Amino acid sequence: MAKINRPPGFSYRVLAPNLRGVQRAITFKPQKINLMMSVTESHNRANANRSVEESLKDFEGLVSLIRDAGIEPSGGMACSLGCPFEGKVTIPQLQRVIDRYLGMGIPSIGLSDTIGTANPKQVYDVCAALKDRYPDVHWTLHPHNTRDLALANILAAMEAGVTDFDSAIGGLGGCPYAPKATGNVSTEDLVNMLNEMGIETGIDLDALLRVTEMVREAIPHPLDSAVSKAGKPWILRPPPGQQVKIA
Repeated sequence: MAKINRPPGFSYRVLAPNLRGVQRAITFKPQKINLMMSVTESHNRANANRSVEESLKDFEGLVSLIRDAGIEPSGGMACSLGCPFEGKVTIPQLQRVIDRYLGMGIPSIGLSDTIGTANPKQVYDVCAALKDRYPDVHWTLHPHNTRDLALANILAAMEAGVTDFDSAIGGLGGCPYAPKATGNVSTEDLVNMLNEMGIETGIDLDALLRVTEMVREAIPHPLDSAVSKAGKPWILRPPPGQQVKIA
């Protein structure tokens, strides 16, 4: 954060799981600090070394610290759509955390498919139920593409009324406590899909693909990005000449 250029017009968000993380983040004045925890006990203990209740109690004391620094807090919910240790997650498990976030005065909450097990019907059902129960919450979906369903899950969330999504250049990302996890959904694949559907994102896909090439040179493993491999659609080429029979 100290070394990057920060042109105006962009929002910088930092994940923080505890007091030390929040204190470090405040130093660099991001626009938002996302309080990071898991909704299941086993994953939260593996990832943050705390129980769900311990994380929530910690966060209650951090919200005013964040706001006093002129920064907006938001609430993260890892494993919202499945846990590698406990399996399926119920709506009441989600509501437990959501209600506590709302009690802290946090109106912006993210649902994370941390291990990429969600399917479109599940995503629609969960998002529709939560939007109906909590109409004033600003929801974000954080999909992982572990089983190649992230774009379909985004479409399902859009049908339920969610319009904010996390993504990563080249599909980078993952969680050390999500066995066999791949990365997040590729930003360029998401932007391409929305562009082709006539949904304006404000993102220049050509410029985005140039960034992908920069990342490809820096990262020592293949990127999970279909558009960067196949190219933009509808780049027409001249048809082949007359075929010549080979004897």
